[in-house]
Amino acid sequence: MNNQDLVDDPNSVKDLGVLISNDLSARAHCNYIAKKALRVVNLILRSFFSSNITLLTRAYKTFARPILEYSSSVWNPHYVSDINTVEKVQKYFTRRVLHSSTCCRIPYATRLEILDLENLELRRLRSDLSIV
Repeated sequence: MNNQDLVDDPNSVKDLGVLISNDLSARAHCNYIAKKALRVVNLILRSFFSSNITLLTRAYKTFARPILEYSSSVWNPHYVSDINTVEKVQKYFTRRVLHSSTCCRIPYATRLEILDLENLELRRLRSDLSIV
C-alpha cells in the first residue's frame, strides 16, 4: 500500500502533503493522517523489541508525531470528531506502551504526564499562536 491508496476521495486534492477537499473541510485530511500515523505507530510497536518506555516515546516523537503535526496551521480541525480522530492515534500509542508495564487502566491525561507528552490539540494551538 502506498500513499496514493490512502486517497480514495475523487473530490479532494493533495497539495504539499495536505489533503484539501472541495468543501475545504479538514475531515479528509484528518482521516488520512490518522491512518498514516497509526500505521507508523504499529510499525514502531512491532519493530522495537524493548519495554523501555523512553525509547518507544522517543520513536513516537520522531516518526509518528510529525505526521500528525505537519502543516497543522493549514488544516487545524475545529470539529470535535476531527480533533478526536487525530488525538486517537496518540491515545492508542500511550495505551499500548503503558499497558505492557502496568495492568490497570490509566486515564489519558495521566498517561501523557508519565510519557512526557502533550495533548495534540494543545500543541496545534501553540503552533498557531506562534505563527501569528
